[in-house]
Amino acid sequence: MTASQTRIESSAPCSWVEIKYPDISAFDRDEWLKIARILKKATRYSPDADIVSAMQDVRSGDAQLWCLVDEDDELAGAIVTRVVEYMN
Repeated sequence: MTASQTRIESSAPCSWVEIKYPDISAFDRDEWLKIARILKKATRYSPDADIVSAMQDVRSGDAQLWCLVDEDDELAGAIVTRVVEYMN
């Protein structure tokens, strides 16, 4: 884990790690395929979401990529989150 990653520890044997760009550029092809497979499942339920747009948003800083990793730092899940500000 690099200094620009944030790990959220839990009592479960897994923890969430925020992956910030440019760290994601260091992922190898197999890691990208695993993340893409996980995210593709989520896009089935959201008609305006797609993987390409999500990763572009992560690269631009408009969204965050969170990976669930087990105790061996193996990928167990992934989500993309975005902070949306609404005018009050």
